[in-house]
Amino acid sequence: MTDATRREFVLGLLASTVAAGPLALTGPAFAQAPMATSGRPLTWDEALAGHRYGVALAGLEFGEKVFPGRLNAEIVPPQPDRYAYYASKGLKTIRLPYLWERFQPELFGDIDGRVDLLSTDRHRGVVLFKDLVREQLDLAEQHGIKVLLDPHNYGARALRRDGRWLVTGGTGRGGRFAIGSPDVPVEAFADFVGKLAAEFADHPALMGFDIMNEPTAMPEGPDSWFAAAQAAIDSIRDVSPDVLIFVEGYHYANPFNWQKLNPRLHELKDPSDKLVFSAHLYFDGDHSGRYQQAEARAPLAAGTGRRAVDDIEPFFRWLDEHGLRGHIGEFGTPDTPEWADAVENFVDACRQREIVVHAWADWPGVSNYVLQLNPQGGPDKRIVTLLSEAARALN
Repeated sequence: MTDATRREFVLGLLASTVAAGPLALTGPAFAQAPMATSGRPLTWDEALAGHRYGVALAGLEFGEKVFPGRLNAEIVPPQPDRYAYYASKGLKTIRLPYLWERFQPELFGDIDGRVDLLSTDRHRGVVLFKDLVREQLDLAEQHGIKVLLDPHNYGARALRRDGRWLVTGGTGRGGRFAIGSPDVPVEAFADFVGKLAAEFADHPALMGFDIMNEPTAMPEGPDSWFAAAQAAIDSIRDVSPDVLIFVEGYHYANPFNWQKLNPRLHELKDPSDKLVFSAHLYFDGDHSGRYQQAEARAPLAAGTGRRAVDDIEPFFRWLDEHGLRGHIGEFGTPDTPEWADAVENFVDACRQREIVVHAWADWPGVSNYVLQLNPQGGPDKRIVTLLSEAARALN
């Protein structure tokens, strides 16, 4: 989803977000699929057998212009009932987005970033962002869910200098400071990813590390992303030889121009051979995931149901050509009958592949977000139902 997409919604939604009440957990009982042993990383076979389908839980990545961010204002941790709900549907993996800056305010520093507190939360004392993330992993573990950690930074970040935050002034997406630029050298990115792996690689609820969400606007384009990805892989392997590493395609991970945008990505080296490559796809006219105006109800173009499959095929062919593992990190549509063909065709195409799939997104609180997967007291969303059926078929 492009940079303008989520953030246009966030500021307005945060103002109206309220705590969601407990949800009734309905649906079939699911057999226990093979699980990774506590203390060792999840294998790809285990991911495919029991953790193949899931959703993203948004909230920790909100407020990208406000640092460090206030707990339950700019930073909205997913609530425990979300894990219980998706586990009840057999969806045993969650993609958890966050912002790099909140873990590591200073480049090459410790991942000890603090969050600000509202007056109602000050009884908690000092709150570290890494502890908020660990709480989410602990919640996931309680429900047999595996979590894919996702730095939602688009290949860039804000900087903290002389005690203040710089959120614009760079050449990266949204004016941030791009990885591979003099401001954020590749070594700084590798340092962060390695420290994150040291912190979380052994958590029993971890699925793996998505090293960067939708990298784009980097100094040398795909070459910059290739160098950054290789450095991140090497840094993680210095800490954990076996954890799964997810690598998204350059320029918003779009699949239909995959080969052109990622001419060398298949050349990445991993001594453990545990890389997974990730694409994102939305079906509106500009593939942004905004589904604006009339598209919030129905496709504008005839044949969108077929195009939903055609657009992912270049990515699938690339995986086949190079014998690589695949992941759909984001997809979604408005929950209207007019979009049913597109999403049903797409999910069916994914079911025929040995890939992991995460839909976008469960939004916190009560909102009218166009891609909302939280039923908010109503019936299950179509995408959740389709993924639940796919998960049931595995057992």
